[in-house]
Amino acid sequence: MSIKATTIAQLAKSNRTITLTTEPGTVMVPSGADERPAAYDAGEVVICGHDAASTTTTTTIAGPLSRADAVALATAVLEGQPRAVTHPQLHLLLAGAVIAFTDLNPGGKPAVQERTAEPPVSPSPEPSPPDTERTGDDQS
Repeated sequence: MSIKATTIAQLAKSNRTITLTTEPGTVMVPSGADERPAAYDAGEVVICGHDAASTTTTTTIAGPLSRADAVALATAVLEGQPRAVTHPQLHLLLAGAVIAFTDLNPGGKPAVQERTAEPPVSPSPEPSPPDTERTGDDQS
């Protein structure tokens, strides 16, 4: 089964791409020792990996994940639900959702960006206000 999606962000160091599905479909997902079909809608996050030897081969690493499912998963993690905390793709799914859903322009169109895993830069501290001039008996 092929997932139709548009690229939101390209992660050069990991050779991964964050995408959003462009149309609904069904994908097979692991379920115990077997697989089961899972339906998804347009606008869900999918994290893809690329074969370094090929420019066309991609593999679904995580997802599809809807905005509502991402919020539900994050809520379950914050509430300490054991199944959510130990979900094998937890970090990938939530990181992908944050990037995908925050990079959408107001019109819902993706703003494609190449990303690096550089740490965020801390803002420089604001300068302290100058000392005020003291007058009267309070001068030392």
